[in-house]
Amino acid sequence: MYWQEKIHHLKQHYPAPQFNDPFWRGKNIIATIAQTFFHFSHEDIYSHKLDATKIKNRELIKTCPTITLYQEEMVKLPESVNYWLLLMNPPMGAECQIYDCQKNALRELLYLSSGVPEPQFYLIDKKYQWLVFFDVNRQQDVVTIYKSGQQPTIWG
Repeated sequence: MYWQEKIHHLKQHYPAPQFNDPFWRGKNIIATIAQTFFHFSHEDIYSHKLDATKIKNRELIKTCPTITLYQEEMVKLPESVNYWLLLMNPPMGAECQIYDCQKNALRELLYLSSGVPEPQFYLIDKKYQWLVFFDVNRQQDVVTIYKSGQQPTIWG
């Protein structure tokens, strides 16, 4: 199934506000995330090279087994709160893609995108108060979780 078909399926299974694809606004949302949470020159913002080493005030939250991320960490999200989910190198070949989702749609979208060899994704508070970066290392079966921002997250 092609990526756009998967997104169409998600839209049917999780109607707004549970899942939204802000396709046309995506670049502006990503630019706001970059300006808020990353060290970039102005011309780099639209390149979508959101390298985790450039996260402002990056702080390690934890390292855990991959299964723990999906079975214990993601379940901590409240049911009816929307977040920005920024997928890096998603299956469709783009450098990144942004989605507006609640917990259940977010978890399914992560599952659908799990075919990527080394998944990386950001979860961002929609008020841009915090960002959490998840770096999955499949070879070592470990996830490293970092945060940025002044406000606490569910993970610390």
